[in-house]
Amino acid sequence: STYGNFGNLVIEPAKGETMRGSIRWVGDAFLVIVKRADGRECLRRYSWTSRGDFDEVYVASKGGSIGSFDGWPGSSAVALVHRLANAMVAEVIVVDEAGQRSVARDGRVEYAPPSVGCLVNDIPGTNGRRQLVCRFGGHDVASGVGAKLFADDAADAPQRLADGPTSGLVHGLFVLDRDATRWERVDIQTPDFQRVDVAARSYGPPIRDMCVNAERTGVVVTGREESGVGEALYEVEFSVSGDRSTGMISRIGFDPGEQGAVAPVAAVRLADVLFVKRSPDSWGDLHAVKSSSFPDDRLTYTMPLALAAKLRAPDQVKLDDGCHALVYWPTTEIGGDDDDDDTMGTDNNAVTVRPLVWGHGGPLCSHALEPAPLFQWLADLGHVVVVPHFPGSVGFGLAHMDAVCGDGCGKKDFESVCAAGTWCLKEDGLRPPEGISVDRSRGVGYAGHSWGGYLGLLAATRAESPFSCVVASAGIADWNVQQKCTEVRYYDRWLMGGWVYEEAVRPRVARANPEPVVR
Repeated sequence: STYGNFGNLVIEPAKGETMRGSIRWVGDAFLVIVKRADGRECLRRYSWTSRGDFDEVYVASKGGSIGSFDGWPGSSAVALVHRLANAMVAEVIVVDEAGQRSVARDGRVEYAPPSVGCLVNDIPGTNGRRQLVCRFGGHDVASGVGAKLFADDAADAPQRLADGPTSGLVHGLFVLDRDATRWERVDIQTPDFQRVDVAARSYGPPIRDMCVNAERTGVVVTGREESGVGEALYEVEFSVSGDRSTGMISRIGFDPGEQGAVAPVAAVRLADVLFVKRSPDSWGDLHAVKSSSFPDDRLTYTMPLALAAKLRAPDQVKLDDGCHALVYWPTTEIGGDDDDDDTMGTDNNAVTVRPLVWGHGGPLCSHALEPAPLFQWLADLGHVVVVPHFPGSVGFGLAHMDAVCGDGCGKKDFESVCAAGTWCLKEDGLRPPEGISVDRSRGVGYAGHSWGGYLGLLAATRAESPFSCVVASAGIADWNVQQKCTEVRYYDRWLMGGWVYEEAVRPRVARANPEPVVR
């Protein structure tokens, strides 16, 4: 909407301007992103006392955008994320009485967009300094604090923006130390010492995965074990005794039988947390929990019961190549009476299914434990659907995502989906529930959309493919056409490791392109 009404304060942006996203109240003012008539995004502060007057806190570079933002109560200081145009790069910017300065760079925005939170400056042991917490996709540790801002002019070559930073990147939750000289990583682990990945990228609707508590003494973040996709909330509190550079970490408990994709909405220090949870039979409902020692209460029910009854939670497995996969079985475990369906009515009256591997899009995406009507529909048509998180998928570490870049493009990911197909054909691979049997006599099928469609074209034209049939939707058929016509050239350049016309890249393009004839 281009018109906001905040109680007795009415804000009407100028002609050609639009407000984007949600507002953030800080003291007697609120912050909001506005897209101006000239196309530039800016962060504005509207004051309640000045009756609609505003000041522009920060203006994004041409083609750039503003992501997460927050402010420190009692001051005019603001922290924000500035993503540069045509790049997988963002900066964390602090704007205060001293001016604008970059305090960090993120070189893997596609893994997880940076998210910032401002804590109060009177936490004991912090020397009265402001505290800043940030969840990075890939923190460029080498850039340090106070790095020079990226230039916004023609001299700042697009190639440099597309490339760097590319090495020495660290994913995770960080806090700027009390002397504002370096970022300290907050190492979150499970009780059995598995490292928790604090990215929650999935196919579901975009929801916040970090929030500051009401007292601004800590944050609540979404995390998942790197061995799976089950998510949980973790509270990191910096006001308690101990090492305040990393905080006290506690896992917020859930009903263990109802795992899903979770995102915090609001929190009170060491007490209540309000959050949204999506699960295989829930579109996304509001839940509340009374600290980490109590089970959560579900406050809303949005999915019709008739639809929820048609969905079931997938199995989580590790394939032979070490990749994680979700496996969807039919909801019906007793054979039907449809004589025309050759997958039904076997001697033991079991449901018989045939294996199908599904390749997700992206490739920098992942699936969580969330509603998947397409996969369940395919399963109920007589398939067991295996969805591998092949190299390039997010949520399993930066190295797993980066493996699909350059020489790995169309190679590491394709090898992984082939490994998934071979695993489906093994007698000791798929383990069906009681009442279901797997028919491997006609081989294994493959289907995918977008990047999954590209892998499908490779599967249909490569001799090493284990698949007996392929359905490929909206896939890349020619990398030369893809880089020429795409609207996200930096993204495709990163995947291919250069431009298709570069001498060093041409052999890679020839290898990555699907064959012109289906075998």
